[in-house]
Amino acid sequence: MDYRSRLSLVCWGSLIIVGFFFFLGSTSYGQFLSAWNVSLVIRLITTVGGLFGFYLFDSVVDLKMSLRHYLFVGAIFLGGVMLSPLYYLFGWYDKILHVVQPMFLASIVLHVVVPLQITSRWKFFFTFFVVLGVLGLFEIGEYLIDTMFDSKLQGVFRKAEQGFVLVQGRIDDTIIDLILGVLGTLSYLFFTVLYRRCLPE
Repeated sequence: MDYRSRLSLVCWGSLIIVGFFFFLGSTSYGQFLSAWNVSLVIRLITTVGGLFGFYLFDSVVDLKMSLRHYLFVGAIFLGGVMLSPLYYLFGWYDKILHVVQPMFLASIVLHVVVPLQITSRWKFFFTFFVVLGVLGLFEIGEYLIDTMFDSKLQGVFRKAEQGFVLVQGRIDDTIIDLILGVLGTLSYLFFTVLYRRCLPE
């Protein structure tokens, strides 16, 4: 897939996401996810900006990312940003993301690491700790945003009539998220090793 095709993919994907959430906001069922407010605007800007940012990084550094990597990035932003209101409806939603999204990230990092002139063992080792570092930076970012804006990114909250109710402490939530991220990353690397060993020589 050449860079023109990748740019077209990003443009069409962004248009579909924006159109879908505007349409969803016009229905009573989707008001919670895409009601026209500051939150929706910020989520749209973050998602579309992230997709174009990934494309720009790919093209400038010439990483030759494949279609699946663009789909993974789209899924990360869609699940983690655009659908973030689901955090306050389903406590398990955030936990699933912290298992699945590190798998997507590990695939991207491993793609970057593969051309390096090091052994396969070191490539997997390097991939694991890069993903672990990203997870740590993400949690630090959540802490800083919460400190400045009280955005309730850390901890598990439930939406109630009187506002938001804390059902899992911030420290417990952070540690569990990191543990799930480590398990997701290790699972991806483990099954990748098994898959490669099953390939014919």
